[in-house]
Amino acid sequence: MWNLPNEKSLRKIPRLYETEDIEVMEKLIYLHFFLGSSDWFVAEFDGVGIQDKDKWDSIQDDLIDAMIKLDNSTKSWIKKLE
Repeated sequence: MWNLPNEKSLRKIPRLYETEDIEVMEKLIYLHFFLGSSDWFVAEFDGVGIQDKDKWDSIQDDLIDAMIKLDNSTKSWIKKLE
């Protein structure tokens, strides 16, 4: 991940489920990440591993793997439809 959020920024984000009574369109977005052609918006955070670079790298790797699998799955569906 290119721009790791700093501890000060992460501490401002509500913890998980703290905003569950707020309508989705009314929630504040604290972080916005780009990964491939996807946008990821952060409105809550579990508070674990605030400065754990390995955790953020692991999340990024997992997201990339999921996107590759989704892309491959989409390609196989397109071939079936043709």
